[in-house]
Amino acid sequence: MGLFLKRFLNIFVILTLCVLTFRAVSGQLVFAQVTNEQKLAEERLLQRELEKVLAEIEAQKAVLQGQRNQSATIERDISILDAQIREAQLELSANGIRIRQLSDDITVKSNTISELEDKMLRQKESLGSLLRRMREIDDYSTIEIFLTNQNLSEFFKESDSLRSLKASLHQDLEQIAEYQKITTEQKVALEMARTQQEIVNSQIATQKNKVEVSQNQKEVLLSESRNQEKTYEQIVAEREARAAQIRSALFSLRDTGDINFGQALDLARIAEKGTGVRPAFLLAIITQESNLGQHVGSCVIADLTSGATKGVNTGKVFSNGIHPTRDLPTLQTVLAQLGRDPLETRVSCPIGDVGYGGAMGPAQFIPSTWAMYSLRVSGVTGSNPANPWSPRDSFAASSLFLSDLGASRRTYDAEWEAAARYYAGGGWQTRGVNYANSVLNIAANIQAQIDSLDAL
Repeated sequence: MGLFLKRFLNIFVILTLCVLTFRAVSGQLVFAQVTNEQKLAEERLLQRELEKVLAEIEAQKAVLQGQRNQSATIERDISILDAQIREAQLELSANGIRIRQLSDDITVKSNTISELEDKMLRQKESLGSLLRRMREIDDYSTIEIFLTNQNLSEFFKESDSLRSLKASLHQDLEQIAEYQKITTEQKVALEMARTQQEIVNSQIATQKNKVEVSQNQKEVLLSESRNQEKTYEQIVAEREARAAQIRSALFSLRDTGDINFGQALDLARIAEKGTGVRPAFLLAIITQESNLGQHVGSCVIADLTSGATKGVNTGKVFSNGIHPTRDLPTLQTVLAQLGRDPLETRVSCPIGDVGYGGAMGPAQFIPSTWAMYSLRVSGVTGSNPANPWSPRDSFAASSLFLSDLGASRRTYDAEWEAAARYYAGGGWQTRGVNYANSVLNIAANIQAQIDSLDAL
């Protein structure tokens, strides 16, 4: 009978631990619910503030366009610079709100990670207590358990309790595994938020410089207006010369002839009309692909059966040059339609031993993806068939793809994710991070060039 009482007390203690653990976790869930509601309210407030500023930016753009449509005078250009300064200041305000959002997000994620780690620790401690009690109970054989009970009913009740405890142990182990998974995901998200915060800070620096440049230009105009040392016609002529210089700057394209910046901007604006993708962002993607091409190099097909390719500059043969079933037949069809020699046409080399190359033209579409977009490209550009090595068609294809990935929303987050997905597909949250960061930095510089060109 003494042994029975001992075992009963052991079971009672274990059940008590389970109840206390459940109550503690329930309390944490209630607290977490309240905290989440407060956080959501703060996020909605910041989002409304951001939307208000973005609406002001759009209104300011309309004012700016109205000023540009007026006849050329010093007063008009001063008004344009005032509008540009106001627009840049509003963009600074918008990025200031984004920084606050990111800072709040980083704080929440850091706190969440700490809470999850604390929960895992408590869950492990609870699990340890349950395991110790289970070992004590398991030290007794089934015959001993049966003999310590007065009847079969009590024996089966205790056996059911033991099975319940073992099920609880299994649930605890699953909960710990889930906490570990969520913690890892939160740490990845935290790192991404910190990276985005750095890029927004970089954009703020660019916008501050934009305000400073516009203010300096305004001072020069005011000075020229006061001194009347030059006729306004001379000022306009100088600006037109500067604009021509910017437009004539070389814009490098991968595996096709280079064009000038003005031509590239015109193509990007044509694509914008059909897709809504910001020209500076599209040009940044094309620039990034060109940069990758210079780093990795280009290849030509060495074997039309296996898909092996050969480096144009190095002569190195890549057995994983082009996917032999997914892309090689489509590539040969595209080349036949365009009348291009498959053994002379440049495609991308594979990066390392993992994956394949074979991407085509400035936008770097693999043949199987190009097949899904070629008809849509023809609808935008009128080319039939569409040509992935043509700047006009490749710009349209890239813009369509980026629009499908969400870049037409034209927000920082949407463009960042679209760039990451453009490069890494399903692995965008890890392999696409550096690519997206680089693209957004390039886009900020290109946007500054476009703004400068528009001001001239």
